[in-house]
Amino acid sequence: MVIIFIATSTIAFYWYVLRNLLKLYGIIESYTAVELAKQVGKSYPNIQDRLLNALQLGENLPTISKIYSEELINESLRTFAQEIESLDFTGIVDTSRIRKTRKFSIIICSLFILLYFFFPSSFSNSLYRLTNFNQEFLRPADFTFQISPGNKVIVKGENVEVLIKAIPREGTVFNKVEKISLFIRQEPQENFEEIKLRYDSNNVFRTTLFNIRNPIEYFAKISKDESDHYYLTVLDRPVIRAFRIKLEYPNYTKLPPKTLDDFIGDVRALAGTKIIINGLASKELKSASLKFRNNISIPMEIDGEKFRASFTLTSDNTYHVELVDKQELTNLDPVTYKLKVIQDEYPSVSILQPGKDIDVAGNESLPVLIEAKDDFGFTKLQLAHRLVKSRYEKPHKEYTYIQIPFSAQTGEKVEISYLWNLKNLNLVPEDVLEYYAEIFDNDIIKGPKSARSQTYLLRLPSIEEVFADIDKEHEQTLENLKESYEYARELKKEIESIKRELKKDKDPDWQTQKKAQEMAKRYEELQKKLDDAQKRIDNIIQKSQQQTVLSQETLEKYLELQQLLEQINSDELQNLLNQLQQRMPSISKEQLQQMMEKITFSEELFRQSIERTIDLLKRIQIEYKLDELRKRASELEKAQKELAEEAAKSPSDPQKQNELAKRQSDLAKMEKALEKEAQELVQRMEEFFAEMPVEELRKSLEQLRQNNLNEQMQNTSQLMQAGNMQQAQQIQQNTIQMLQSFSQKIDAIQQQMLQQQAQFIINQLRKTINDLLEVSKKQEDLKNQSRSAPANSPQLRQNAQDQLKTINDLNNVVKNLIELSKKSFAITPEIARNINEALKHMNEAMIALDIRNGIYASQEQEQAMSALNRAAISVQNTLQSMMQGGGTGIGSLMQQLKMMADRQMAINIQTQQIQTMSQEQAAEAARLAREQSAIQKSLEELNREAQQSAERQRILGDLQKIVDDMKEVVKGLEENKINSETLRKQERILSRLLDASKSIHERDYEKRRKAETGKPVYQQSPAEL
Repeated sequence: MVIIFIATSTIAFYWYVLRNLLKLYGIIESYTAVELAKQVGKSYPNIQDRLLNALQLGENLPTISKIYSEELINESLRTFAQEIESLDFTGIVDTSRIRKTRKFSIIICSLFILLYFFFPSSFSNSLYRLTNFNQEFLRPADFTFQISPGNKVIVKGENVEVLIKAIPREGTVFNKVEKISLFIRQEPQENFEEIKLRYDSNNVFRTTLFNIRNPIEYFAKISKDESDHYYLTVLDRPVIRAFRIKLEYPNYTKLPPKTLDDFIGDVRALAGTKIIINGLASKELKSASLKFRNNISIPMEIDGEKFRASFTLTSDNTYHVELVDKQELTNLDPVTYKLKVIQDEYPSVSILQPGKDIDVAGNESLPVLIEAKDDFGFTKLQLAHRLVKSRYEKPHKEYTYIQIPFSAQTGEKVEISYLWNLKNLNLVPEDVLEYYAEIFDNDIIKGPKSARSQTYLLRLPSIEEVFADIDKEHEQTLENLKESYEYARELKKEIESIKRELKKDKDPDWQTQKKAQEMAKRYEELQKKLDDAQKRIDNIIQKSQQQTVLSQETLEKYLELQQLLEQINSDELQNLLNQLQQRMPSISKEQLQQMMEKITFSEELFRQSIERTIDLLKRIQIEYKLDELRKRASELEKAQKELAEEAAKSPSDPQKQNELAKRQSDLAKMEKALEKEAQELVQRMEEFFAEMPVEELRKSLEQLRQNNLNEQMQNTSQLMQAGNMQQAQQIQQNTIQMLQSFSQKIDAIQQQMLQQQAQFIINQLRKTINDLLEVSKKQEDLKNQSRSAPANSPQLRQNAQDQLKTINDLNNVVKNLIELSKKSFAITPEIARNINEALKHMNEAMIALDIRNGIYASQEQEQAMSALNRAAISVQNTLQSMMQGGGTGIGSLMQQLKMMADRQMAINIQTQQIQTMSQEQAAEAARLAREQSAIQKSLEELNREAQQSAERQRILGDLQKIVDDMKEVVKGLEENKINSETLRKQERILSRLLDASKSIHERDYEKRRKAETGKPVYQQSPAEL
């Protein structure tokens, strides 16, 4: 109360006493001159604002003097000063407030004096606190506090109960305390958190602090009274600061050790994997252990803060790490990790080559390419086979196994080549083998697991079956081509129908649109027929190659026919028909006429290509039939010799005699089939009697019949059945001589036919060269005349007539080439392109000559002459190739590549068998190096030939990569360095050789060819060559 009174008195003293004194001495501002001038003006009416104006003139004199006369202003001010000099302005001052202030000042000072005498202590203390206003002054606390647990050391994560009692200070009277505040601050927080507490039945305030992780400062507070500050010190449990696992896989996996990321404790690994755990604790340890789900504990090695343990993974489980520090504290809630055993996968194996049920020749070695997969490698690979069907032997119940060698360093996925020698199986026609591959992995923990490939059938067909299948394919191919040709003729009729309607000045209508749709549909049906013909030609090639029934010359022609069929696919015609369909609703008559001209031209080329293919197929079929006759006679002669050798042993066993007699009877049937096929071939050759040696074949067949060969073979069978083996042998020897004679005659007929064909083609090509050069010479003369003729000269019109004659001469050459192209593949697309280009420039020259533009005409004529010369050079190159016995040589290429692949496979197998280098094996490696080098040189020679021929280069592709791999393999073998990389390169070489051989006759290899379509010439254009 005293403080409040003193404060009030102090404020009054300042306001009524001290403030006025400060104004009096000018310490603080009082009234301004302007305010006093205004007050005087209000009190004296005769002055009003004149005093204020005079003050403002005096203050602003320097500025105003620049505008007004300074003397005039000063004179005005002196006049005004004289006027107010007699006035007393103090009379207007109100002194009542001064008197009132004086009275209050005396009262306040008296009160200060009285307070000092009556309350000296309180006055002094109050005055001290007022003068020391920035100092804190504490009052005595009303309460004392009892707090439990006070200061305490706890373990991190522990819960602590806090109990508080509030005891009032003696001499004070308070009501019962119902609420109290507990303030806590957990490091590193800066501010305290308040918790409101209520008393319980024991008049105690309590709360629990849960899961304390950091040190805590706390105190209690009631109103303004607070307790001392207490501290809970936290003691850390041991925790894992670093944790890393290393996996060491079983040796058979050949996997390198693997370290998991930090704190990754879950493990998925193969059984037998060694798990090594290394870790670092937050403090020095007394002990540590691994605790497993099945109550097994493994003690860990301790080194200060580090811990370590290892164990082998055998089954699925869980585990955690238990740490104990020097204070016997353990790690709280350790993480439980999972252990998962990954099963070693079963291997898989498949036979990539052949990879299907196949027919084979009886005396060949079958290349087998096996693909094996496993996660960690293999220990054994074997090929199982058994006889399941035979005419002369019971099927086998058990499989026979062939162990296939492979590299010990084989990885997860490998392709292993093996040359299966079928000769040792002694197969006879119509025998059927069942076979599969079986692989074993290298799992040494739980034992090797095995897998089998799909089971395939291998069959040795009879020669009659082979020829029957090929004949069927031939006839169906020819039928498809003939139907395609008829479809093309119908297409031509529909095109001509539309063109006739357009000539009647009739605009396109819905009927025209319908015809366009029918044309497109008919073309699709036609193309399906051609696609089927392509597939059948491909089947013929594959079967003929497999059974080796074709000569190299015939094989080449089949491959060229296959290419020709692929080239028939007219994308241009198909695009034109599609465009016609799309544009029909809005196309104009003129646009339709132009499009129909293009379609007519493209259709004509398309149809003539089919016609050429039919003629060529008929001729090739005759050559194939000659090959068939030769093969039949050769096989029959071979079988008769083998039978005669067995009969020479004069077996006394009646059962054996009956078997030999039956085989002799089968040979008689084969001879009968031989005569039948020869007679059918004569009929086929009569269609081309001018080109084929029909009479020679007819005479050979007649001689065979006159000798009664079939009757003699049947008699031999009867004699053998009767046991008269000696007489049967004499007839057999005679039979063999007649078969040999017939085989030689067939070879001679075949050679004669090929020579006649080749000579005919050579003569025609020579004539074509002469004709082209003659046309080129005429074109050169016309070029010179057009260039030298004056503008608009009548000579240019004569040149136009001569140019037309030259075009007709070239068209005659084209007709001859078209006829020649139906008999031979010698007429290449390159020749056709050059002649078509020449005709195009000739027609352009005709147009220029008609308008008497000699300069432009001579330029076009020069271009035509160049194209004619290029055409002549192309024909000359073809002629030289034929005279040297060349051609594209596709069959020869295939044969060479196949032989190289067989030799490479043998080298690969032998290389796999020598892994460790003894002295003998080192010598073997040197021999293999020489063989590999020989294959390399052969391939280099083939590659050089390919570089010189665009056609061969297109077929073979880049052989240089194979050559480079061979060089590295040779180097490794010479240096006795045979490792997994060497074996992989050998496998890659073999795979590429097989791919190169296969790509020659596969249908889709032509997709890599870049097609070039020339611009059609509709005016006097020739048919396709």
